[in-house]
Amino acid sequence: MSTSTGPRSSAKTPADDATAAPTQSAAAAAQRPRKIIAKYGGQQGEQNNRILSAESSFSDVTALNGQAPIPDMLITGQEAAASGAAEPTPQAVLPTAAGETGAESSLSINSSRQTTKSTLYEQMRKECERIEENLLRARREVYLQADVAFLMQRSDTELSNLQIAQAKEIKEKIESFEKNMKGRSERKETKKFQRSTMRRTKYRDMLILKQQTISKAATAIRLTVVEQREAFDILMVHVKAIHEQQRIDEASAHERKLDFEKAINNLEIDSQPDEVRDNLAKQFQVRQTHQAVLNKRINEHLREVQMVEVRHIKEKFDFERNCAEEAGNLKVLHAARIAEQIEAHVLEMNNEKERLQAEHEAKKQVLITHLHQVEVKRLQHAHRLALRNMKSEQEQRLAAFKHQRLSGNGLGTGAGSISSKLTSKMASRQESNADIDDASSDRSSQVSASPSRIAAGINGITPASSTFGGTRRSGNGSHTPTGSHISEDDDIRSTHSDDSRTHRVNAIASLVANQRQEKTNLMATLKAEMTELEQSHSAQMGEMDEEQRLELEKLVMEQREELELLRALQEKEMLVEQSVHEAEMVTMVERRVLNSVFASVNDGIINTTSDGTITRFNPAAVEIFGYTAAEAIGQNVSILMPDDIAKDHNRFILSYMNTGIKKVVGKSRRLEGKCKNGEIFPMQLSLSEVKEQDEHLFTAVARDLTKKVQLENEIREKEELEQRELQKLIGELDVTKAKTEDLLSQMLPRSVANQLMDGKQVTPQTFDNATVFFLDVVGFTTMCASMHPTETVSLLDAIYNTFDEVIQKYDAYKVETIGDSYLIVSGIPTPNGDRHASEIATLALEIMSKVHLFQFERNPSLKLRVRIGLNTGPVVAGVVGTKMPRYCLFGDTVNTGSRMESTSQPMRIQISESTHAMLKAAGGFQIVDRGEIEVKAKCWCVCGAAAQGKGKMRTYFLNGKENFPYELPPQ
Repeated sequence: MSTSTGPRSSAKTPADDATAAPTQSAAAAAQRPRKIIAKYGGQQGEQNNRILSAESSFSDVTALNGQAPIPDMLITGQEAAASGAAEPTPQAVLPTAAGETGAESSLSINSSRQTTKSTLYEQMRKECERIEENLLRARREVYLQADVAFLMQRSDTELSNLQIAQAKEIKEKIESFEKNMKGRSERKETKKFQRSTMRRTKYRDMLILKQQTISKAATAIRLTVVEQREAFDILMVHVKAIHEQQRIDEASAHERKLDFEKAINNLEIDSQPDEVRDNLAKQFQVRQTHQAVLNKRINEHLREVQMVEVRHIKEKFDFERNCAEEAGNLKVLHAARIAEQIEAHVLEMNNEKERLQAEHEAKKQVLITHLHQVEVKRLQHAHRLALRNMKSEQEQRLAAFKHQRLSGNGLGTGAGSISSKLTSKMASRQESNADIDDASSDRSSQVSASPSRIAAGINGITPASSTFGGTRRSGNGSHTPTGSHISEDDDIRSTHSDDSRTHRVNAIASLVANQRQEKTNLMATLKAEMTELEQSHSAQMGEMDEEQRLELEKLVMEQREELELLRALQEKEMLVEQSVHEAEMVTMVERRVLNSVFASVNDGIINTTSDGTITRFNPAAVEIFGYTAAEAIGQNVSILMPDDIAKDHNRFILSYMNTGIKKVVGKSRRLEGKCKNGEIFPMQLSLSEVKEQDEHLFTAVARDLTKKVQLENEIREKEELEQRELQKLIGELDVTKAKTEDLLSQMLPRSVANQLMDGKQVTPQTFDNATVFFLDVVGFTTMCASMHPTETVSLLDAIYNTFDEVIQKYDAYKVETIGDSYLIVSGIPTPNGDRHASEIATLALEIMSKVHLFQFERNPSLKLRVRIGLNTGPVVAGVVGTKMPRYCLFGDTVNTGSRMESTSQPMRIQISESTHAMLKAAGGFQIVDRGEIEVKAKCWCVCGAAAQGKGKMRTYFLNGKENFPYELPPQ
């Protein structure tokens, strides 16, 4: 095409009018796409501009109606537009330039119009067709862009709606999960509270049962104690009845024995003389008395044995009752311990179940939460796939729509395609949402079914069906299988359920085994305790039986020994009494002989008391003194003598009684007598003494010398013979009396006296340990020199009487008193263990107290002072002599004790080391160490042997004793 242009004519032709209407219609038609572009434009602005430029160029060309030449530039742009160029040319978008150049080229156009008119119109027609085609193409493109924009907006809306629905779905799922979990927690708490309530109820019932069991056991124990008490009362009544019958039988036996002995004794003494009968009656009375004493003691022994038996029965009953109570209490304690263990086991089992349940529940919650999270993730993944598929579908749909519009031939086709595409898209989206809803429904049903699966898992049952079966639609409408995921979840739950069930079963089985072992151990322990208690009770019962048997045997043995000792003592007493009776018989015979002698002798025989009262006056005395026996008896002997002779006689007797110095006693002297008529006559008076029951009896033999003076020489021999005979009789009587009294009152130990009375020889005896006591009055010789002899005797008598009273309080024996020396021993002749030292020490303290407070009645200003010595060790004791036997001590212990006294200080008690050791062991004595002193040789007179010096010896002073009740002299 030529690019040259000619001037165009400015005159209007009918052709121009003819073309005006189509041009206006074309302009009006061009406004419709502009409105559409303005409504749906935005992103396709550049393409809309190209469409508007093309429509403007087409309107300009139509308006020219052939009056102006068409520039080549325009033609070139139109051709480019007709060819579908992507970018518009500058010629196509500048129609005003043609307008500006139209005047200049109008001349050339007019000149060449004729030549080129036909070609130009043809070209214009073609150009118009091209423009129309381009315009239609541009309009289709505008419609396409509008549809694309509409589709894109709809796609964005669909995506937004889908995201909102997905978010809502996830939110609903989460809220549903939280609601289910909250409901599950509430149900679990409710069940836990129910289980706790049930367990508390069971625990309360268990406590009530335990209290009832303990109460029943206590009631059983009380009933047992009551039954035992009733049985014991019955037994005591039976035993008391038996004991009473035994005492009655024993008393009857004693009475029968006394009766037949009395009958036999009566038969025995009937044929005896009177004197013998009286003696035998006295002997029988003594035997009866002894037998009564023995029977009384036997009855006392029987009562003692019965009391011991009753006490043994009571002790055994008390012990059995205590054993029963102890066993019952132990059983109650065992029952309580078993109940406590059962309670602890139940509590432990409940706690273990709760722990396993809590652990299982925690694991289940973790599993449910994990499955929920997995499900949410899967749902989110499905949502993302749905969004991705929707975007892919939208892109495919848009590309297909563009392709269809570009290849189609009309607007109707495009609208239908859009409608069909939208319909297809909505259907696809609905299917996708349906798939998502199905999946959500599946997951919701799975979550909602989880509590049942958990319960089934707890009970060991796994659901056979799964809510994850079937298929799932994909975002593009296809179906994808989800069975693998469902199978994995089921496997997880099944494995968890099996493991949890196995774990719980193992834990419960282990706990049950431990509890069973604990119960076995407890039962074994309780059985061992009960066995040990029963063995202990059996052993204690055996020990009690043995102790009671030994006690009873010991009591019976002691009673038997006591009875034997009593019988022996009674036999000795009977022997002594028999000897006394024999002596009395002898004395009676001798008295008869003496009376006959008294009646036949020519000498007057007068018996008087110590105060001179006449108790017997023989016929010769009646003849000599002229008094009858009735007149003389009861009078003082001074009536038979002149006054001066009577005074001297009384003074001599009183001096003898006070001092023991014999001036007239035991002597015969010549003096003057006095008759009843007052006549004085010479007489021979002999005075003798006889002691009877601590009474001094004097016998005076008076012979009238008046008629015999002249015959004195003749009859002296005869009188001397008679006097000797009389003295012999009196002497024999005195000897017999002295022997009898010596057997009864000799100051000898009981064992020694018994041996002597039995006529046995007393052998010396060695004592391993005894304590001797020596006492000496300080300055006694000086005191005696300043005193009258009788006063000296009275002083010694007062001192020894005081000492004798003290000795009676202690286990001690007075051995000897020589002048002012005093010997006491403890532990001899009867051993007293280790008490002899403390006995002698306490006795010495009391004697020292008595000496400190001693006052002599005849000389109150006299202050008595003594030295005391104590020693402990082995001693040999024995009887020396037979006529006047003396119980003497021998050995170095006695010598050392004497030296303890001689080396002591006035008013002090000196003790040796051996005595100090024993007093220290006894305790309570106040002792001061004196130190070592020189002990020279000295032998006490009781042993009569020489002793060697001791040299240095450590001695001590005994100053007092704790809680001593008497006042001691200051040290």
